[in-house]
Order: sequence, then C-alpha cells, then structure tokens
Amino acid sequence: MQNSINRKSAIAGELERIEDLIIDIRRHIHRFPELSHNEHGTAAYIAGILEKEGIEVQKGIANTGLLVELGSPTSSRKIAFRCDLDALPLIEETGAPYSSENTGVMHACGHDVHTAIVSGTLLLLNKMKNQLKGNIKFIFQPAEEALSGGAELVVKEGVIDDVEAIFGIHVDPSLRMGTFGIKDEAMMASVDFFDIVVKGKGGHGARPHDTIDTVFVAMQAVNAIYQIQGRHFSSLENPTVISVCSFHGGTAHNIIPETCHFSGTFRTFAEEDRIKLRTLIERVTKEMCGMYGAECDIKITPNAPPVINDPALGRLIEATIRDVFGETSIEKLKYPMTASEDFAYYREKCPIYFLRIGVCSAPENSHPLHNSKFNIDERAINRTVELMSHVLLRYFD
Repeated sequence: MQNSINRKSAIAGELERIEDLIIDIRRHIHRFPELSHNEHGTAAYIAGILEKEGIEVQKGIANTGLLVELGSPTSSRKIAFRCDLDALPLIEETGAPYSSENTGVMHACGHDVHTAIVSGTLLLLNKMKNQLKGNIKFIFQPAEEALSGGAELVVKEGVIDDVEAIFGIHVDPSLRMGTFGIKDEAMMASVDFFDIVVKGKGGHGARPHDTIDTVFVAMQAVNAIYQIQGRHFSSLENPTVISVCSFHGGTAHNIIPETCHFSGTFRTFAEEDRIKLRTLIERVTKEMCGMYGAECDIKITPNAPPVINDPALGRLIEATIRDVFGETSIEKLKYPMTASEDFAYYREKCPIYFLRIGVCSAPENSHPLHNSKFNIDERAINRTVELMSHVLLRYFD
C-alpha cells in the first residue's frame, strides 16, 4: 500500500515538472504537421527534446520514425508503447493560435496528441527508471494514415520481435474528457479496398440492345455486392460494412461507355469473415457481368487486420484507471468501431491493447476525427501521461 502511495506521489511530482512542456510538444507538432512517410521535421523535433534529456534515440525506424528503449539492464522482459506521427491532407479551420502553418496539412486525427503523450510518458519514466523492473520500447511510428502503413514496416524491421505486449492510444471526441474507453476483444475493424472495372461494348444511348451496357451491369454488380451483408452475415454475430464510394462511367448523355469503374471498402472483425467477403465480392461481380455478357477486372487491396484487444492487458488498464482516477473515469464501450487502425499489425507478434481517450469537454463544440475543425480538451493529455506511466510500471509488478 505504501509503495503504491509513494509511486502515485512520484508520478504526480514528475508530471507537474513537465506538464507545460508536454502541452508545448503537442502544439508544436500541431503547428507543423507532416504527411505520411514525410515526418522528418516531427521526428527531428521529438529527437531533439529527448536527446536534450540525455535519452538515446534510434532514428530511421520505418524510414521516418524513432525508437527509444528505457528500462532495467538486469531484465530481458520488454513491452512497448506506440504513437503515430503523421497528419492528414486537410485545411485546418479550428482558429486555434497553434493552427497548422503547413497549408493543406492538419492533425485532424489526434496524432499530435498521441505523440505528446508518448513523449511525456517517456520523459516522466526516464526520471523513474530505477523503479522499472523491465524494459519499455517507445515507438514513434510514421505513416499510420498511409495505405502501406508504418506499423507493417515496424513489424517487418523486427522492432517488436522481443516484445511481450504493446499498448496504443487514440483520442475519441465522442467520449467526455476525463474518461477512458476500454473494450476487450474486437475494438476496431479490418479494412480492405476493392477497385472494379466492368468492360463491355459501347454504343449509342438510343440503341442499348446493340451494346453491352457497362453502366447498367456495374449497377447490378453494386446492388449484388450490397446484398452480401444481409444474406451471408448475421448483423449481430458477424457485423460487416461494405461501402461503394466511387462510381464512374461515360462522358456524354447519349454514349454508352465501353467501361465503367467503381470502388469501395469492406470491413469486419474476424479474419474468416474478411476472407469470405473478398470471395463473395469477386463471385457476385463476375456473375453479374457474365449474365449480361460483360467482363471485369477486379483488384482487391488488403490493408489492416482488425484490432483485437487482449483481455489480460485490459484488466491491467481497467484496474489502473480505477485506482488512479476512480470508477467514473472508466467508459466500457459496448460496440467496436468500424474504423480501422494499423496498430492491428502488431498483434502478429504479441498481445495488444488499444485505449480510447476521452477529449470532449463540450459536446456542442465537438467535431469528429478527420474534420477540419477537430480539436481537443488538452487536459486529457497529461491525464493520459499519468495513467500510462502507472500502467507501464505496473505491468512488471
């Protein structure tokens, strides 16, 4: 009991010493956002702050990322704490004094916040490393928003080959500031993309019977794809999402085009359902095309698998939130999100846990992620630094 009180006091004291710096880190990164695979300035800025504190930084992780290892030289046990560095191609409209100075680029998904939290946790625990009974890898990952995400590169480079668990965080504007969203098992969906070109025979719009009408055939294929969800999957047991998000064909009012192209995304929470969706999209598209004499080219691009949170890590986080902040700070999420995250790739190597951070103080002024007016209640930043400092230390207790 006394050790717990002493640890709480030590963490609170160290946090008070650096809390303004942590906010400054967030605002600097927000002011100078960089797109995926181009986070050179962001990485250099973070490395400079850490090196000033005597912390050794490995550079060039997944090309533009950073890695710091902190802990006990007498222990071989390792865990990891990851943030993402990249921003979005968006014109900021928050009006904040630290608004983006890189026109057309904005931190509208909270990666500036995540980076500040991981940096702050590292700075804090660096002053308490004598209390660490194991080692922590702090991963500053680039390119979460990219199709070929940074997490996949980090895994391929072997960065977490020796790690037994990894933690990640994400801001959530639907949760009130001061709370943390937790959920075991399925937390976020997988994501895959499809691009389909229907090929037929063009001709005059007045004589469709002389053509193989690609617009008509593509429409039938889209309708068949949309029927997959309700006829092949239970909405309760196997929730899925299929969205056709673009549809292009033709150049004039009276010309039936030779080709018609449509594309979209499909998402689910189980690998077997992911494979089944892909198979069904290919099958019904070919069947619709075959019915009307058309041909098709189908390209399906796999992306991130689902985020599946480890229950044991969840119990550690829940108990820590309750002990440090009280029961009212726990928000048990009922449903997973159909959005995706490349954090899921780390599960190929070890158990993972992805925590949602409540950042909304006034719902009427809240804006969703990827919105040009998205911003947060900054009190959530140091609150999360405090929580994760406890979690990372407790893991080895």
